[in-house]
Amino acid sequence: MTENCQFIPFDIPEYLFTYLASQLNTVINSDDANHIHIEVDRYSFLGKQIHDQLKASESKPLESDANLFLKVSNWSGNNYEMPQGRRHFLMFPESAVVKMIELIKSDFNESLITFVKGAEFAHSVNGWNASQKRKGIRTNAIKEFCLKHHVSFDDKNLESFVKMVQRASKAKKKEVFRIEKKLVQSLSY
Repeated sequence: MTENCQFIPFDIPEYLFTYLASQLNTVINSDDANHIHIEVDRYSFLGKQIHDQLKASESKPLESDANLFLKVSNWSGNNYEMPQGRRHFLMFPESAVVKMIELIKSDFNESLITFVKGAEFAHSVNGWNASQKRKGIRTNAIKEFCLKHHVSFDDKNLESFVKMVQRASKAKKKEVFRIEKKLVQSLSY
């Protein structure tokens, strides 16, 4: 183990991988077409979560079909809570990979919905009313969010992001209506 870092396979959708890179304030590097990696430090929230999930392995990880990797420094551990790479081979347990993907996806969804709601609020303050078409505002806000966070998107992803925002706004309206209904029922007695 003479290297200063280890490459840990991380099979995740590409749009979440680029979002993770923007949240970690790092760039996506590529040694060749099949070896794309981002450097993970433990100074950001998601970087600390990734380091917390790393486990020591007895043997070197097998070659995998994954083309997305996390580059982890061998010196970024303390051997008490987090194993150190200079003494151990590092790996992600399968349950940790699922947990990290859910965490990153949840963070992405919440950030995107908040960004779109902010764009709609800004348009409403500037004279936009409900009779105007919302889809143009939402689509442009989603595109702006993707460009800001270097998330690659195509027509299929863009449509799924729009539907996700629509579902979130409908769920919020139903929740508010349910709370108001309970409030009215409790006050009527």
